[in-house]
Amino acid sequence: MSARVFDLGGYNWEGFTMATYKKPCIHCGEFVEGDSSFCPKCASSSPFSFHCPYCAKEIERGYAVCPNCGAQQQITKREGVQ
Repeated sequence: MSARVFDLGGYNWEGFTMATYKKPCIHCGEFVEGDSSFCPKCASSSPFSFHCPYCAKEIERGYAVCPNCGAQQQITKREGVQ
């Protein structure tokens, strides 16, 4: 990752990076960078939300059908996750 250059009030701070915080993956609990698109532990492509596998719209956990496309959701339980 290359450092970004920020010009703040006439100062050029090379190497200055914004702080990022890790959040737990909702599928396995692994702490992942907040801007990640995948969980490195369980390979989920949506570590911070649930998505319909048919239309890719965000849905709530436990929905039996997708409110957007009506597709039936298969609920699976992963080891170590409640």
